[in-house]
Amino acid sequence: AIAVERGRGTFCRMKCALCKHTDDASKDMFHQTASEALDSVSSIIHRVSASIKGLGNNVIVRMEKVFSVCWTRQATKPLYSEQIAKKKRRDLLRQLEGLSQVQCATMEKIGVPK
Repeated sequence: AIAVERGRGTFCRMKCALCKHTDDASKDMFHQTASEALDSVSSIIHRVSASIKGLGNNVIVRMEKVFSVCWTRQATKPLYSEQIAKKKRRDLLRQLEGLSQVQCATMEKIGVPK
């Protein structure tokens, strides 16, 4: 009977106690939700990071396979594929030279200066 509040200000005290309780509850809920959201984002970051590292390693392995010819070749004789590439390049340059001559002749015929 002594602990029961009575008299003036009882409503204000109850209102203040209720406001404090709701403020504390909403702060707790916010902090809990924010913590869960941060954990989820952190988890996503770790998964994406692992995925990027895995893809990066795949790229490195593939690049090593493709370009290994450049640094692992020990023979003094050019590789067969290099010989083919050089021949194709020479052939292409000859064809481009012919094309250039045709283009120059055509430009002269239509009166376009070089």
